[in-house]
Amino acid sequence: METWLARFTTLSAWRTEPDLWVLSSFILYLFGAQIAVRTAMFPPQHDSSHGARALVWWAIRLAYLIGIPYAALLVGALSPKRMGLSGLDWVRTLGMGMPLAMAAWLAILIGWRRGTGARNRVPPSGSHHRLPAGWPSAIVEAAAQQWHWAFYRSAAIRWWGLYWGTWAGVLLLLIEWCGHPFTWQALRHPGRIGPILLRLLVAVVTASLYLVVPNWWLGWGFHALVLLGTGVHTSPAPGPQMLGAEGVKGG
Repeated sequence: METWLARFTTLSAWRTEPDLWVLSSFILYLFGAQIAVRTAMFPPQHDSSHGARALVWWAIRLAYLIGIPYAALLVGALSPKRMGLSGLDWVRTLGMGMPLAMAAWLAILIGWRRGTGARNRVPPSGSHHRLPAGWPSAIVEAAAQQWHWAFYRSAAIRWWGLYWGTWAGVLLLLIEWCGHPFTWQALRHPGRIGPILLRLLVAVVTASLYLVVPNWWLGWGFHALVLLGTGVHTSPAPGPQMLGAEGVKGG
């Protein structure tokens, strides 16, 4: 009885540590990536089924991005304050965070439209996928990604402190993205690298804003404006709805 009680106590302690949740997130991401690759090898024959499958994949992604961090938050493995959800300084957010966020948004928007020439442009093989419902989908997508990013950042801050933990959270994102085969596939095509670089830039700017003003809502608003301004409503890594069978084969 004492042995089982000791094991249960150990398990309960692990539940409140972010290590297990981060590892679980990585494993699920890799598992989902492999399913995405195999699904993309069999593209739908009709446009209606293509749209339905894209919507299903988007819903699964949202469940993954939101579900694991929310569960970790409920059991106490994450800190609401480290995630930028509590203890908010709205005076500093509005006085310093908002102007910085708007300046960064304008710089990204100008660079995206002039530097890449990607305004309202769809790269080959449908790699630039516009989600349904326009601006509502952009807001939901931004919220889901920011929630997931705050999950990694909160865990990393617990391990390495505020400054290094914030940037380690970005590194965790990079490691996760590199685990998706479609990321490497997209990097081989100049027309598909733009959304990936944009997503990385948003992650870096969001981390910078967090160091100035640790407010999750500010990061969400900035991210949503970037998606709306650039028209790039994509997932953290290109999924089966973005690359056809030709892309999977490395064509």
